[in-house]
Amino acid sequence: MKYLSEKEAYDVALNLEEEGINFYESCADKSKNAESRHIFRQLASEEREHFDTFKKLQNALGVTLNKPLGQNEEVRQYLANLVRPGIFYDLKSIPSESLAALTEYEAIHIGIQTEKDSILFYTETWQNSVNSKGKKAFKKIILEERRHLNILIERLMNLEKLKK
Repeated sequence: MKYLSEKEAYDVALNLEEEGINFYESCADKSKNAESRHIFRQLASEEREHFDTFKKLQNALGVTLNKPLGQNEEVRQYLANLVRPGIFYDLKSIPSESLAALTEYEAIHIGIQTEKDSILFYTETWQNSVNSKGKKAFKKIILEERRHLNILIERLMNLEKLKK
């Protein structure tokens, strides 16, 4: 069993953020609702900031990140399993024609699930990271992803009120 190193955790984080950027930009481009378009653009911008944070940290820390994350066998296996294909919502697997056909509700629901997935992964990585700068970055981004989740849930609730 191959375990997830801290460097690989940064690779996963970069991938999650890049997928988020692309997804939210796509949603903004196709949204007919000005408020939703603004929210999607805001989220894409903040995901870009997260991507930049992880990239800078990864470059600065370099080879010091090759040790497996986790204090024991069970935690290490859990972290490795979290990033197996099919565990997280895979935005790259959505064909572009399907992405273009998403309703606003569907897009928000997908956003909610991806934010939850990110929070789970970042929380586990933060708890198991041995690097103080990495821990600080993961903790900051966890709080921001929680805020993203709240923004999306609030938007969904507002849309449902308008529907009634």
